[in-house]
Amino acid sequence: MNLPNLVTCFRIVAAFIFLYFSALEKWDLAFPIFCAAAFTDLVDGALARLLHQRTKLGAFLDPTADKLLMLFSFVTLTVSHYIPLFLTFLVVARDLFIAFGLNTLLKKKIPVVYRPTYLSKVTTFFQILTVTIALLRTQHISLWIDFQQSTPWNILFDHFQIIILITTFFTLVTTFQYWRIGRRLLHDSPH
Repeated sequence: MNLPNLVTCFRIVAAFIFLYFSALEKWDLAFPIFCAAAFTDLVDGALARLLHQRTKLGAFLDPTADKLLMLFSFVTLTVSHYIPLFLTFLVVARDLFIAFGLNTLLKKKIPVVYRPTYLSKVTTFFQILTVTIALLRTQHISLWIDFQQSTPWNILFDHFQIIILITTFFTLVTTFQYWRIGRRLLHDSPH
């Protein structure tokens, strides 16, 4: 256990605290907790690089913390009607599908390189953007914006449904992409 891993553990704890407050729809408390947890994602990675303290534990904890925070965000924002159910279903199903595929490959002793594809990074970006806009909507941030002016916030809020459709598209595309990668690994394996 080193400093970067402790920061990651803080993010895991923060994810559960976020879940608690967001499940109660206490968004005034859940929102800053989410922001703090998201910030630690930058900190733990930077610390691991600067201190040369990359570990197998950290390689496991970091994506686990990220997935927990995103899962809790999607689920609670869906229950509160800020994100549509179909998108949350797709996001969760995709992650379960990938986890099942990795487990299958590991059981068959097929070597796997844990590296997200370019499309997967785009998908993650749009999923985070979707959650961020939905969380900002919980704060009624639209009341702070002068709608007579065209600002980035206006554009994001006004086109939230389009962002949801883009997120849906990339979630489906990367699910298919990972299915093809897994199928190829299974086919090429000497086992």
